[in-house]
Amino acid sequence: MLKLGWDLLFTAINIVVWYIIIKLFLFKPINNIIAKRRDAINGKFNEAEMAKKDAYALKAKYEEAVSNASNERQDIIEKARASADEEYKRILEEADVKAGAVISNAKEQAKEEHQKIIREADMEIARLVMEATTKLMLESSNGTSDKHLYDEFITKEGEHSES
Repeated sequence: MLKLGWDLLFTAINIVVWYIIIKLFLFKPINNIIAKRRDAINGKFNEAEMAKKDAYALKAKYEEAVSNASNERQDIIEKARASADEEYKRILEEADVKAGAVISNAKEQAKEEHQKIIREADMEIARLVMEATTKLMLESSNGTSDKHLYDEFITKEGEHSES
């Protein structure tokens, strides 16, 4: 059985001394290294978490910029459409003014042409009257036949000018 003696006592003291030595010189530095590594790992996790938050913030900023760019693009398109509509209206009004001027000029020219035709017709009528009068004067000097021819001519010309 077990004998309690000096050997057992020295072995127990030896184990306690070795435990203290190992604890001081081996466990403490290993625990310190483990604590430093734990702190480093926690620091890296914290940095990763901060980087993740920064990435989400940048993503939100990017999405906002894209949204703003989309809104700005829409505003530019709307402004361009409005400008194009204004330009269209301006061109249309300008074309209406030019068309009105062309129509007015055409009416004026038609009126002048009508007046010219009437003047030429009057001159032609006067020339024909003069010729007829000259011819009648040369052919006969009968006053009643002249008056009858003159009345007949005036009646015919009156009918033509009324229509």
